[in-house]
Amino acid sequence: MSLLNTEPRYIKHNWYDISRACKLIHDKLILSNFTPSYIIGLTRGGLIPATILSHRFDVPLHSLNISLRDNNRVENKLWMCEDAIQYKSILIVDDINDSGATFRTLKETWEKSIPGNWHKIWHYTVQFAVIDNNLTSAAKVDYFYNAIDKSANNTWVIYPWEKNNNET
Repeated sequence: MSLLNTEPRYIKHNWYDISRACKLIHDKLILSNFTPSYIIGLTRGGLIPATILSHRFDVPLHSLNISLRDNNRVENKLWMCEDAIQYKSILIVDDINDSGATFRTLKETWEKSIPGNWHKIWHYTVQFAVIDNNLTSAAKVDYFYNAIDKSANNTWVIYPWEKNNNET
């Protein structure tokens, strides 16, 4: 018998939640003395929180298309890898760290592009932030707003910018 509850548990964020989440993540970054030179928003879900955070920090925002679910596309902007390997402070933002596949794919792509001391970069000068963090994900994030445990609950997160959210 599985301990996993098979009935889905829905978390439906509204715009106020997203604003509050970005403020909390911003405050955590300030407390940790991490100020990004720029922010990378992962398409599609990471773009809105990344935009909010880029305004809060008054730093540039750049997008990176890593879409494993929709079309299995992995964009590689070599200049971002070069900045990372030169220890530039970069914050990478997505809406959710679910299985960890997106962040793992990004790391593997950058590490294959330019050899270097990536163990001194990940989670030091290049950090990761999400609204929702699955605690059992294969990937680690540095900042998050809401913790979920998909090993205990069948959780489905709905964001206000998604088409199945009636608020948009």
